Amino acid sequence: TRRRNEINLCFSQCSIICEAVVSDKSPFLKSTPRRTRSLESVRFYVALPLDTVSDCNTVNHTKAIAAGLKALKLLGVEGVDLPIFWGVAETESPGNNQWSGYLAIAEM
Repeated sequence: TRRRNEINLCFSQCSIICEAVVSDKSPFLKSTPRRTRSLESVRFYVALPLDTVSDCNTVNHTKAIAAGLKALKLLGVEGVDLPIFWGVAETESPGNNQWSGYLAIAEM
């Protein structure tokens, strides 16, 4: 059995093509003494672009990010890495954090 999922993602003038192919006949799926986890249990994470949240604490390219996250979920991505910059969250004064941009991404 072979499944193929392909998706094109576009973030900040950067085009990424993701392709996932799973086949029962792949040589890396064979059991080895050291491998105890199956391919289905491998966790896969993707880093979001550095400019996902703007300097104004808003989400850049909201529709593209939302569509990209849905596509990544369909491809079996376990989670995403979102870099957090204190200069964005702590704009007014030290200790006064505004997380609205980052929370908007978390809600997606």
